[in-house]
Amino acid sequence: MKIEVLHIYGYGRLENREYTLSQLSVLYGENEAGKSTIRSFIKSILFGFPTRGQYRYEPRTGGRYGGALTLQTNQYGRIKIERLPKTAVGEVTIYLEDGTRGGEELLEGILQGMDSTLFDSIFSFDVHGLQNIHTVSREELGSYLFSAGAIGTDAILQLEKKLDSGMEALFKPNGRKPLVNAALQEASKLKEELERWQHKLDTYKDWASKKRSSEEKLTELQLEQEQLRLAIRDYETMTTLQPLQLEKKKYESFLSSVAASSFPVNGINRYERLLEEWKAIRLRLQTLRKKIEDAEQTIESFSTRQHILEQEAVVEACRLGYMSYETAKRDVLSLQTELARLEEEKQELRTSIGFSGDALLFHASLSAKEGVMEAAQAFKRLTEQKQQLDEQFAAAKELLEQLEEQVRYVAGSLLSATERMQCEKLLENEAFTEAAASTHMLHLLKEKQGRQAEEELIRRKKRNVLFYILLSVNSIVLAASLFLNVKLVLFACLFAFVCIVLFFTVGSNKQQSLALELEKDLAALQGMGRSEETIQAKHRLHMDDERKQQLEREQFKLQQAERAYERIVSQYEEWEKNMYVLQKEVQAWKEKTGLPSALPAAQLIPAFERLEKLQQGERETIKRKERIGLLEGETKTFEKKLRGLQDIFAVRDENSAALLYGMSEILKEEKQKVQQHQQLKQQIVQWEIEIQELQIIDSKLEQERDTLWSSADAQTEEQFVIRGQKAEKAHEAQKQLSFLEVQIEVLRTRLVNLSIADIGEDCAALLQEAVKKQQRLHEMQQQLQHEAATCTAEMTALENGSTYRDIVHEWEAKRSQLRELVKKWSAYAVAKAALQNTTARYYKERLPLILKKAERYFTHVTNGQYTRLLTPSAEQALQVERKDGQRFFCHELSQATTEQVYLSLRLALACAYDVQESYPLIIDDSFVHFDAVRTKQTIELIKEIVKERQVIVFTCHPHLLSHFSEDTVIVLKNGAEPA
Repeated sequence: MKIEVLHIYGYGRLENREYTLSQLSVLYGENEAGKSTIRSFIKSILFGFPTRGQYRYEPRTGGRYGGALTLQTNQYGRIKIERLPKTAVGEVTIYLEDGTRGGEELLEGILQGMDSTLFDSIFSFDVHGLQNIHTVSREELGSYLFSAGAIGTDAILQLEKKLDSGMEALFKPNGRKPLVNAALQEASKLKEELERWQHKLDTYKDWASKKRSSEEKLTELQLEQEQLRLAIRDYETMTTLQPLQLEKKKYESFLSSVAASSFPVNGINRYERLLEEWKAIRLRLQTLRKKIEDAEQTIESFSTRQHILEQEAVVEACRLGYMSYETAKRDVLSLQTELARLEEEKQELRTSIGFSGDALLFHASLSAKEGVMEAAQAFKRLTEQKQQLDEQFAAAKELLEQLEEQVRYVAGSLLSATERMQCEKLLENEAFTEAAASTHMLHLLKEKQGRQAEEELIRRKKRNVLFYILLSVNSIVLAASLFLNVKLVLFACLFAFVCIVLFFTVGSNKQQSLALELEKDLAALQGMGRSEETIQAKHRLHMDDERKQQLEREQFKLQQAERAYERIVSQYEEWEKNMYVLQKEVQAWKEKTGLPSALPAAQLIPAFERLEKLQQGERETIKRKERIGLLEGETKTFEKKLRGLQDIFAVRDENSAALLYGMSEILKEEKQKVQQHQQLKQQIVQWEIEIQELQIIDSKLEQERDTLWSSADAQTEEQFVIRGQKAEKAHEAQKQLSFLEVQIEVLRTRLVNLSIADIGEDCAALLQEAVKKQQRLHEMQQQLQHEAATCTAEMTALENGSTYRDIVHEWEAKRSQLRELVKKWSAYAVAKAALQNTTARYYKERLPLILKKAERYFTHVTNGQYTRLLTPSAEQALQVERKDGQRFFCHELSQATTEQVYLSLRLALACAYDVQESYPLIIDDSFVHFDAVRTKQTIELIKEIVKERQVIVFTCHPHLLSHFSEDTVIVLKNGAEPA
């Protein structure tokens, strides 16, 4: 089963919403976005709206309440379940693919016995399913997880606890407060009190004996009274029977005085019915004869045109072909319009490419098109190559001119041979004097520089140590001020930090300036003693050497530029050869196809494509002209046939449709005449047959009348009526006699000791005597009852009031209460035994299969950190085994890991639930406490389950959306508006 679409008419704050779900759907929204509402909506449509005080999610704006689900099922295909609030749980309507509908019975068949509680327990869950997991003891945890794994909640564990507490509240082997124990103690005390009272009862046995004697006499007296009562009833019945017997004798004497008659039974009524039927038959005969006469006159007045009827097939063919005729005319107009359009398109194509030849002769094969495309591409490549060569030629020419100018400039700035010799001699004379004068001073300055460098190194080390100490102290104080939130100290530390950095930066810059001064003194000392003329000579020689090197470099660059220029010139020559060959080929193709020679090569491919379209247009033109010729032939044939019919039917009308209609009406009239003629003939035959049948019936009725007269021995109708009246009086007397006999028989059955033969004149006297005797027996009964009451009063006095009865009553009540408590304790015991048997069977049969699947899920979710789920037993709770072999009870795990155990059990239970339809799995933020790795593993597991069943995930955590593709995510805004 797969939920495809949610149609929400009105549910809570959701109105007129429609959501399309896929095999995996993630509904994301912040708090109050409608996630719980949608989850409740799915359950309400499937199982009914909430009742009995639950929140019903009725629209607050008063809109339409309810909605529908579109489902894909294995048995019924695609169905739509709609539920509207006509009853408390809503009235459901199911629409199947074949158009049939169904109600609750069909829904029960689709859901296969699934109800709301079972659906919530197995296929719909959230993080609160194990919210009490940490409150369960170690001994109860195995049963708790069995309950959660079996039906999704801890209901079984709670039921077992409830049964134990109920049994302990009723009975404990050594207890006093339980109800059964207390009732047993009270019953024991009452029994002792009852035994004490038994000794007191021996004194009134005599009164009890007298009471029994009186009661025995009363019993005998009651038997005698009963016999007397029966005798009185017999006398009363005999008194009632006496007048009935007299009336019976009167009717019997009347019937014996009437002579026996042979009049038929119910003869008068039979004769009257026969006369009525005979009258109707004769009237029907007159009517039929009149109808036959009128029909024969109508037949003689008919006249038909046979030559028109003979054209019925031709008219029908024309009528059926009229639509084809009109269609052909419209097609001719449409084809002529298309021909004009094709001619315009062909003329535009010819004009655009300047083509004047026959397009059908154009060779438009794939090889030709490929050759044109290759030529166009070659022309394009040559054009692009020409542009590149032009750019390279301009750049090479400019570079060559610049290098030539640069070489001329550098060669002109070199020293002449005479100037270079004078400078070299001057430097040789000054070299010796300079070396002798500056050697000593140079040595002193180098020693001074070394000493200052050593002192500077020592000072730098001390300064660095001080800098790090001050910086560490300041950092510690800064951290303390941040922790204590002391803003004044924080600002002071920041200011001190800036001062320290600035101080040490300035000191470092000062030492660097001293080192620079020493280097300047050393350079000045090295140049001391040199004359200005010597310095200039040395500078000129140095510059002349650099220009020589520069001249060599520039001359090399010039040579490279000249070779590049020559390569570009040779590429120009090659390009011109290729372009000449290509232009020859293109020109030959233009002459072959009839295209203008001035057509640019860049337009070759568009021109080829236009020629293809032009050729296709020519073919389409030929096809349409042929089609027009065929259609015009069909229309002319139809019109010729229509003109022939027009002469036969003598109808004049320019409109073909009206002409056909007129001929059809004429033909219809003639056919109706023929049909009426045939119908009248058939009707006359039927009427004649009916007249024959009525005549037979008339003869039979006459025979029946004669038979009635004969059976009554009458010759006329008057004689028959007189004899019938006498027979009716005798029949009435017989009825009264039968009624009297029934009454007498009923009264006779009431007689007990007498019979009808005993009826005499002394029945009234006997009745009075029996009544007097009944009064005497009643007086004796009252006397005996008074004696029995006296004995009872004496016995009551001996019993000391009502104390004994109260104790007996209390004893019986306590015994009854004890029996009820024992029954209740037995019911608890039987229920607990049944629950234990069910649990044991579950542990033996289903739990290993579910745990095996859950173990695979749990290993996947924990990324292999845990490898096994160990089956719980009565002595030991559920355990998990880590990959290092160490085992843990569930209460020893973290909350998230415990929830992962529960999630694995729930998924395994849902996947192992054996039904024909795979119900959707609804998960509401059940892994919010998982870390990133286990969240990713869990979502991978869900995506694996999606291959077998639909999964719907509700979440308010945006970081989970990155694990799902965009097409599976439905974003709910506030108010459940789809994003």
